[in-house]
Amino acid sequence: MMKAIVIDDNAKTLDIVSEILAQYDFKVTTCNEGQSAFDLIKKEMPSLVLLSACISGINGHSVLLKILNDEKTKDIPVIMLISSGQEKNIFGNLPSTVFLSKPFKSETLITTIKEVLG
Repeated sequence: MMKAIVIDDNAKTLDIVSEILAQYDFKVTTCNEGQSAFDLIKKEMPSLVLLSACISGINGHSVLLKILNDEKTKDIPVIMLISSGQEKNIFGNLPSTVFLSKPFKSETLITTIKEVLG
């Protein structure tokens, strides 16, 4: 069973994404705050991180940079969940990062995950 961590400060998004991932046999852990999220990622070492750009505490961009700059977590694939209309270019060209605009359909999420995980 693959592990995924979903980070968003919107409880409804956490529930929806968790349900979708559980249907595809992921063990899902959720988090709604930036600093706790990074600590959780280092502890759990998931196969995949779904990270909202807008979260409380440390924002998603800062969490992403921590993931990419840490030797232990730098190779974990990250799907950044961005608001529709939010500019992807504010993040620059970051390795191991794919962007998915909210709201999204479950089929789009699953397709994106399959592409990211190979």
